[in-house]
Amino acid sequence: MNYLSKKKYDHSDLKKWRDALKFFDFTITWEDGDFFSLTLKYENKDELFLIMEKLGLELTHFPAGYQKIVPGKIYRNEPFPKAEIPDFPELMQPEYIKIEGVTMHCKIWNGSIYLTMTSKEESNWDLSESRFKKCLIIEEKISHKELTPFVSKARFCDNYTFN
Repeated sequence: MNYLSKKKYDHSDLKKWRDALKFFDFTITWEDGDFFSLTLKYENKDELFLIMEKLGLELTHFPAGYQKIVPGKIYRNEPFPKAEIPDFPELMQPEYIKIEGVTMHCKIWNGSIYLTMTSKEESNWDLSESRFKKCLIIEEKISHKELTPFVSKARFCDNYTFN
């Protein structure tokens, strides 16, 4: 049985999304958790700050005395502390961000900025036409702000075939 036939997506939508998106990728998992994502690569701190600035985002330094995540500690009745960016441990992970009014999850590590199309408002991880349209909004911003040289060229969706 074709793996994609187990999913609820119409193949014409998947093909349209794959062909229309220049920078975003989409991943279809065996179970739940399908998502649109985009990866931007940086070589150093200056490039990281340049990319974030052009996206209209600000990175935050940990305040003096901030209690970072303690590996192995269980946080039951207290707020979960912010995580650090491994490449730059003095900086906090952005987590949920807004670009052009679109809420996304942002994780930075190992020379990459990973943007995932999900939000606190939409708790499910899914592919949809509305999320596809949001991807197009972000792609327009990336083109307009001349960030295309930083976009990762690896896209899993380019390997999907549809009957």
